[in-house]
Amino acid sequence: MNELRHFIHEKEFDRRIKWLIKLRWLAALGLFVVITGTEFILKIDIHIFQLYFGNAVLVIYNLIFFYYYKYLDKKRNSPKWLNKANFLANIQSSLDLTLLTFLMHYSGGIENPFIFFFIFHMVIASILLTNKAAYLQATYTTIIFGIVIGGESLGFLPHHHFSGFSTGNSCDLNFAFFLGRYIAFFSTLYITVYMSTTIINVLREREIDLKEANEQLEEKDRVKSQYVMRVTHDLKSSLTAIQTCLKVVLVGIAGEISEKSRDMVSRAEQRSLSLYQFVEDLLDLSIIRAAKEIEKKKINMPQTLQKVVGQLKPQANKSGLELIVDTHDGASEINGNQKIIESMLINLIINSIKYTPVGGKIIIRTGATRGSHLLLVSISDTGIGIPEKDLPHIFEDFYRAENVEQLEKDGSGLGLSMVKQIVEVHGGTIDVKSEVGKGSVFMLTFPLYS
Repeated sequence: MNELRHFIHEKEFDRRIKWLIKLRWLAALGLFVVITGTEFILKIDIHIFQLYFGNAVLVIYNLIFFYYYKYLDKKRNSPKWLNKANFLANIQSSLDLTLLTFLMHYSGGIENPFIFFFIFHMVIASILLTNKAAYLQATYTTIIFGIVIGGESLGFLPHHHFSGFSTGNSCDLNFAFFLGRYIAFFSTLYITVYMSTTIINVLREREIDLKEANEQLEEKDRVKSQYVMRVTHDLKSSLTAIQTCLKVVLVGIAGEISEKSRDMVSRAEQRSLSLYQFVEDLLDLSIIRAAKEIEKKKINMPQTLQKVVGQLKPQANKSGLELIVDTHDGASEINGNQKIIESMLINLIINSIKYTPVGGKIIIRTGATRGSHLLLVSISDTGIGIPEKDLPHIFEDFYRAENVEQLEKDGSGLGLSMVKQIVEVHGGTIDVKSEVGKGSVFMLTFPLYS
């Protein structure tokens, strides 16, 4: 199986390298506490100078990695970024294992129960690196730790007996003892790497399969939307023709008709108008979903709002409502499609007009959020509100809240679904807060233009 297929995605790789650097800060702090506690609280005689030196080295090289990776992160778009980040991950792993060997040597070597920390490092290497690199790290550990404990057993290196963890003394630790422990040690390392990489390979394979399946589903959804778009376009043309014919009859151009016939034709004209609106909503939604990319340019949100509110103010006045716009003086431009942003705002404001009783208020506000590069647009009303049980579903296709259906029988249930699609295609978010009988607040965020 191709090893590159198992290698983690760039974003996940970046996240794990940052996680490793953060974890090393915790390790440095933990090591300092353990050394200090062992020497001064437990009163166990250890090589404190050498161990503090190792602790200081850990802090220094992690600081170097921290700043170097910040520098590297700025060059994320470089074609060599992944190779450099991978090299950095391998260097970090090798240095960690070297330092751990140094610390083990001065704190009992093969006697120290913290020798199991090597296994922990093998798991990290298996998660962070390629399979080949993980096995190379295991081999590197086997060699350097083998040199240390081999040198100790043969007398080339001093063995620093850790009296606090062993009842024996250094003289009892013969060559056979070292060899037995060493064989158990390196076999455990390779078994750990084998088991970790096997599990991780399966998980990465599934992750890639799920990603590919998701891409296929998205493509099928686009194809479906393109088909619906063609069908709804044809339906819209036919409905326009039907409406024209019905209006011709209603105005008397085709001749006089009885009141009963006029009433029936008028009803048919109203129903065709509702159907036309439904087909138009479905067409708009299909166009957004079928498009992989939409044309975007700089949009001034306050100006767009003033334009939309100007169009809808007569309708609000006719319904006995006050329509207020409160715009922020700061940054208020986004990167978007003017036509569909206007369509989204019209949809939300018309909803507020429809479901707000006479004498109510609709307030539209804009403003940049603190501490982020986002523009907030909120549309609040004093309308009928949305029942709590309906809130999780209102952005679903064809869904209508229970109290809305009681108030108005006709409606496509596509308006808010289309609004959500428009917001998301612009890299934004939408949320709603509502209370029955008191009103609703729709909050939209968009990345500011830069």
